Amino acid sequence: MQPCNTLHCLREKERETRKTMIIDAARTLFDQNGYNGVSMAEIAQVANIGKSTIYTYFDSQEALYLEVASRDTRRFIGELKTMLSQCESNPIASVINFFIENYCRHKQRFQMILNLTLAGGITQKSRYDFQSQCRELLELLDGIFRLNHYPEDTRFMTHTLLSLLNGMFISFQNYSPSRYEDPERKMKKIGAKIAKMFRGLKTDQTKFD
Repeated sequence: MQPCNTLHCLREKERETRKTMIIDAARTLFDQNGYNGVSMAEIAQVANIGKSTIYTYFDSQEALYLEVASRDTRRFIGELKTMLSQCESNPIASVINFFIENYCRHKQRFQMILNLTLAGGITQKSRYDFQSQCRELLELLDGIFRLNHYPEDTRFMTHTLLSLLNGMFISFQNYSPSRYEDPERKMKKIGAKIAKMFRGLKTDQTKFD
């Protein structure tokens, strides 16, 4: 009985290893070329497996795309939680800088997430499934506003912050660095203004009216 269990464990481990190889290859290609610039054949080539093997794990490129984005989102939330646990003051400014730094390091991944939340080559079901993955992020940001005594409608505050950040990332996605300032530095300057705005709103709820 024991050898059979051991063999089963080895097979499951091998299966998970192969699945991870596929996801890592897909992430690399999505990072480089975006969703529409990648084919399953290219993913198979980078993963060094047969194309048909991918379909034993994912029934479509969309399903694979969703898995990559979901895993990256879970990792992002985990890292954000760790950062916040070590943050001693001004959590809103820290959150803004965290988003900017991650965007600058993983621009294509953020664009993947936007693709899943906006209209694009993704079905409504996939967008809905992914949005359910993002609820934890919304609740985490809600908690920051709540603990820091912002106005009662914390979800409105969270949506406002994310809208401002997403708008900034869209505006700067094709930004060419100037001689004196790169995109990250430029966005952090804007981020500091956003953080200052939220500090003002903390004590003046009438500005939302």
